Amino acid sequence: LTEQQPRLLHVVAPKIYGNPANAAGARYPWDTPATAATDLSLLVAEAIGGTEIHLAEGTYITTNVLEATRGMRVVGDAGRDATVVTTANTTHRLLWMSHANARIDRITFRSCRSALARYTSGGVIHITSLGGTLVDCRMTLCTNNITSQNGQLYAAAGLIDRCLFDRNKASNSSSVYYNNGIVVLGGTAKLRNSVIAGNTCDLGGGLYFSGAATAENCTIIGNSATVQGGGVYTTQSGSRIKNCIIRDNASPK
Repeated sequence: LTEQQPRLLHVVAPKIYGNPANAAGARYPWDTPATAATDLSLLVAEAIGGTEIHLAEGTYITTNVLEATRGMRVVGDAGRDATVVTTANTTHRLLWMSHANARIDRITFRSCRSALARYTSGGVIHITSLGGTLVDCRMTLCTNNITSQNGQLYAAAGLIDRCLFDRNKASNSSSVYYNNGIVVLGGTAKLRNSVIAGNTCDLGGGLYFSGAATAENCTIIGNSATVQGGGVYTTQSGSRIKNCIIRDNASPK
């Protein structure tokens, strides 16, 4: 005879809900708008492949990184400008995506002041080589002065579509350890139909290529670099820019 270990089956409703103003009504399993959770971190941790997380209008303040490591969809039902994710914590980014079927829709990531370790990629959002999709999202007013970081958003794979990256800053006073790009594309990542505007960084004030990635149908405007590459910086021979508008960017060289 062999002893069999008990098996646990984790069942999650197909749709679960968030509402930061629903402290009085929040009830697990958060499967109706009336019982919506106030803590977005709980919803993301609960979700499994195929789960949809629907967020009501409001500002969601996180205390931990949101890890989209399963095929979930997180959507701001009231639209991008009305659904905000932010944090007062400087020790973590806002979002980690690591699943080809993970998808984030219509959310603004705002005012993240991450102070992660040197050589970290994606101070606010990191999409790994396993991929993920951002659609109609915004990253704005995020700052970082730690040396040698790759992007406020870093994508090694996946798709970023119809997104806005504006008024972010990633720059430091070091003359050796520069920050690379507000948006950094590596590997097979694709950026399309998006706007990168009014940002500041050391190398690549708007967009920085670290691999054979693609930017298509994008507008890169009004960005500045403290060192080089006001709008776009790349040393990658396989990087591709298709049908993009790149104008009014500035750098010393």
